[in-house]
Amino acid sequence: MGIGTALLGRKAAYVCTEAVEEVIEAHYQKQIDELEGIHDDVREKIIKFQEDEVEHKNTAINQGSQQTFGYSILRKTINETTKLAIFMAERY
Repeated sequence: MGIGTALLGRKAAYVCTEAVEEVIEAHYQKQIDELEGIHDDVREKIIKFQEDEVEHKNTAINQGSQQTFGYSILRKTINETTKLAIFMAERY
């Protein structure tokens, strides 16, 4: 997805970053919630990873991702593709 959006231009690449990081942020939050009180050491590491992803997402937004032509459809397509990748990774 990254190379495809990069070929569409810098702002489209930022849409990709924003969309992927948004899904990863939610995925990490699910793990953080599930690990509460069980594996706090692992949970703390995931919190740090999540903070990094939020920073990447915010950078993409600050660089103009949301002003990209076709933003909504591109973001939705990348969100769903990322969710599918996570689904497949969890099962296979």
